[in-house]
Amino acid sequence: MSYWSWVLEGVGIFGAIVIGRKKWWGWGLLLVNTFLWSVYAIVSKQYGFMVASFFYAPIYARNLLKWVRVPVKKSEKAVDYFKASQGRIDANERLSSIIRNLITEADL
Repeated sequence: MSYWSWVLEGVGIFGAIVIGRKKWWGWGLLLVNTFLWSVYAIVSKQYGFMVASFFYAPIYARNLLKWVRVPVKKSEKAVDYFKASQGRIDANERLSSIIRNLITEADL
């Protein structure tokens, strides 16, 4: 049973690496991992791990929902950002678009 804590910790480290690479599913992996830590805590009678899981699970769930949630209304900025990320417009067009949007918002 002692190797399970090493496996679970490895999954946690891998999840952090995945999040660092900006992959949304890293939060889901960490969320599942917290439930596995809870099972480990019950089986090994180390209840401190369960308490930690109760604190981490809501944080991971919130972050997962924030990363997966799709905006309902796409703004012009979001469209410009998408085009720029696809390499369809160059840096000058992107900068002028941002400045144009800022000026338009200031006139409200």
